[in-house]
Amino acid sequence: MANPFGKSFERYVGVILNKNSQGKEYTISEEIVFEYKRNSLKTSDWIVLSDNEKIFIECKTKRLRMPSKTLERFSETLEEDIDFIARLIYEFYSTYTHI
Repeated sequence: MANPFGKSFERYVGVILNKNSQGKEYTISEEIVFEYKRNSLKTSDWIVLSDNEKIFIECKTKRLRMPSKTLERFSETLEEDIDFIARLIYEFYSTYTHI
């Protein structure tokens, strides 16, 4: 598993969502994978559905590294961290654009 902390966080968010959905007028759905001939697309980690709303929840544990927060190699590492986070956001939105 590439990121065990990230998967644990994703499961934790699911536990919290499910515990708080008892008796509510919405349902919780886990990530859905659409399989195509050449690749697959995944939805967000959790989807909360009601009659009027849809909430897409993507669980990420990525944060800025210490050099990005200090003057040591600030601009270099900050740019790398922001590029990485921007790629994650792009992937998330490109899936929904496709669907």
